[in-house]
Amino acid sequence: MMSERTGLRAFGTESGLPGLVVVDFDDTLTVGDTIARITALREGKVEGNEEKNEYRDALDAVVTAYLKDKKRLEGTQFPSLSAMLDAASTTEHNSIDRVESSEILKGLTRSELVELGQNIKLQDNVQRFLEAAEEKRVAVHVISANWSRDLIKGALLKYKSVQTITSSDLTFDSDGISTGKINRVVVSSFDKLEAFSYLRRNTPTISGRRAAVYIGDGLPDALPIIEADVGIVIGGSESLLKAIDVATVTNYRLCRLMDIDVDKEQAEMAHLLNNHVIFDAG
Repeated sequence: MMSERTGLRAFGTESGLPGLVVVDFDDTLTVGDTIARITALREGKVEGNEEKNEYRDALDAVVTAYLKDKKRLEGTQFPSLSAMLDAASTTEHNSIDRVESSEILKGLTRSELVELGQNIKLQDNVQRFLEAAEEKRVAVHVISANWSRDLIKGALLKYKSVQTITSSDLTFDSDGISTGKINRVVVSSFDKLEAFSYLRRNTPTISGRRAAVYIGDGLPDALPIIEADVGIVIGGSESLLKAIDVATVTNYRLCRLMDIDVDKEQAEMAHLLNNHVIFDAG
């Protein structure tokens, strides 16, 4: 769960604020995954009982195949983090192949997706976190494997601290109707790392703010969390913590964020921010 402690209070004084904050979207900022909301939106536009049943059958086939692949992935022991993430990437791309061939996301408009996003429920204290970021002039960037950038845009539209959104997106024809295809900008952890590294290289920072922070909850967030100066794991994800363990990274410290009293241990926080650290926010 995103909390105030997970956010900017953990960084102490003004001079100790991070130079870059990057967050995942689904399950990190939101309550639950939002992909199902997109398919529900599309299903709601299907007319006729027979057509609805056909749509549901197609959707069920896609979901069943994905869950089968994911279960196989979770039951496999991998020799390295790279091997684990390669397999996860293949699983996600295979799923998108099935989504595209079934055309279950064909027939949506950008405005419908933005409106859908505006009704997405965010985690407790996310609003406070994003408003505090604006107040302290900390830019927040979103990197997500979601299939709709418009949905993310709608969910975060009122928060001025959110500067950029990097994600996959539906493709649209000349009439502004989704084709059922997905522009695969962010699918895997490798894609997230590439996007995160780009932001680190190209985002101007305020003098004195150095730490690059990445906050995420799932396996695709593993590489940017490991790469960040400060990585924060939301929700105690077993697959993500397992990936970090498999990485056998030696230049980071893993600790529970709740074990640190940010009001009394500013010296410790300052030390942590100058040394690679991953927080398990539980």
